[in-house]
Amino acid sequence: MKKEKLTLADAMKYPNAGIKDNFAGVPVIYDNIQTFLFEQLFANQFQVTADSNIDYCQLVLRSIDELTDMEKKYIADNFLSISQYWFDSEWDLESLLNACFSDKIKDLIDYLRSINIDIDGYIENGKAVKNEN
Repeated sequence: MKKEKLTLADAMKYPNAGIKDNFAGVPVIYDNIQTFLFEQLFANQFQVTADSNIDYCQLVLRSIDELTDMEKKYIADNFLSISQYWFDSEWDLESLLNACFSDKIKDLIDYLRSINIDIDGYIENGKAVKNEN
């Protein structure tokens, strides 16, 4: 698969995710997109550029199989129609969305992004790297 470049719009979908900056050849990890953008503004003497060198960066995300038991319980209790079933099965995005109450799908997607779970295929297409911690 062809590696894609990260855009500012991509990064804003995951406001809590770390940003791995590879611009200078030595990777630097920023806490989140806000920290990265502040550093870019400071480095560029507060002149905003279109993507602020974000195309040299990757998000730091987790795959869905890295959900903790506590996160799974929260998801099951708050978004799924058959919560007790989920602890004995494999977790994948398609199954989660199928089991989600229809009026809570957007909330589930927002929650998964807020805890840095890759639901957009960014790890696979190169816009993100897996969290090593």
